[in-house]
Amino acid sequence: MAVARALFLLPLLAVDLSHALAPPRPTRSATARPAISPPALLPRRAATHAAIASLIAPLAAHASGGATAGRTTSIPRAKLRYSGRLTAAVKAFLVLKASIGTDEQKKAGKAFFSDAEDSAYSELKTAGYLLAVAFKIDAKVPPDKLETVKAFKKLMKDLEELKKGMDGKPADAEKAFGKASESLNLYLEGVELPLLDDSSYSPA
Repeated sequence: MAVARALFLLPLLAVDLSHALAPPRPTRSATARPAISPPALLPRRAATHAAIASLIAPLAAHASGGATAGRTTSIPRAKLRYSGRLTAAVKAFLVLKASIGTDEQKKAGKAFFSDAEDSAYSELKTAGYLLAVAFKIDAKVPPDKLETVKAFKKLMKDLEELKKGMDGKPADAEKAFGKASESLNLYLEGVELPLLDDSSYSPA
């Protein structure tokens, strides 16, 4: 609607601009009117230019899809909202490694993969996905086509394997943890968060 209105008004404003720039016509009146000096035309010219610019700007933004604006607003907000939850989940993930091969392995695995809403695994599934989708800057691109969402799905698949490994032999758990670590690093890089070796994940 805004684009159609802009296209309709542009010709009218162009005519108004041509009138504004045209020199004053001489009159046949006995009493000569004072000529309009160029400075007097400037306010009208400036107003016409401003009107045209205000109509063209939305057209340009519509053509670009607002991609830049979306990236500079939605992504920082999403990172601010979900980074704390993801940081806590990553810390819990790293704790799993220390339990592998010990009597605490199965217990640690059950705690991490608990169905509770505030468990580390649940946070990775919810906050992790929402942050991945926040990197969608083009409305025409479906979420599944985003690299961040692809990395998220790969991470979820490898975490399912780790869940099985934590309930089995230490060698299987160790192998699954290594694979999940690679997927998690790939995801963290995609959503612009620190990788696993960053000090922000160190125990407090």
